[in-house]
Amino acid sequence: MSAMPDAPSIGRSIAWLSRRSATDSNREAIRDLVGKTKKGDAVAFGGLVDLYQQRVFRTANALLGSNADASDAVQEVFLRAYRNIVKFDDSRDLAPWLYKITANVCRDIAAAKRRHQGVSVDEQGLVSTSPGPFESVARSEQRHLTRLALARLPYKERAAIALRDLEGLTTREVARILGTTEGTVRSQISSGRAKLRRIILGHDRRKP
Repeated sequence: MSAMPDAPSIGRSIAWLSRRSATDSNREAIRDLVGKTKKGDAVAFGGLVDLYQQRVFRTANALLGSNADASDAVQEVFLRAYRNIVKFDDSRDLAPWLYKITANVCRDIAAAKRRHQGVSVDEQGLVSTSPGPFESVARSEQRHLTRLALARLPYKERAAIALRDLEGLTTREVARILGTTEGTVRSQISSGRAKLRRIILGHDRRKP
């Protein structure tokens, strides 16, 4: 039996998925792109898409557990972003605004799946069987199991963990994005990490 991580290390296990770029460090350039996009510059908006689409896809994939659904979500996220960017406050960072749209889009997609299939997405534990964008770094069994286990969490816990551990946002930012309190986010993350550990341990114990 291989060694399993304790609850605090679950967050670190998830963090391997994240390859955060330094896009937010160049805020002036991003604000310039946002300003031009507000004036109808599609090329500038394309620049924003290039900067953030990988992060949006990564988050959507963690929330939905499906590459195909995540790809659909990315398209919808940037469509909504383009339609509503005139409302965006230039004094704020763009990433949390995009994450909020992503959370809303993924919630809508998950709800549509429940209505269509008649069962809970959370109960299904959806995981894509096609090669994912993280395959090159997902070599160890622990990393693979963590990814599978994440898809089995209830949606709200999955969202909180994805934003906090995967994207590295603060608890306050996660709470603002999900429209809840910091205390609730902490509770969801704690509960989610404990469930991840039980899922991984349970899988390990079933091994011959």
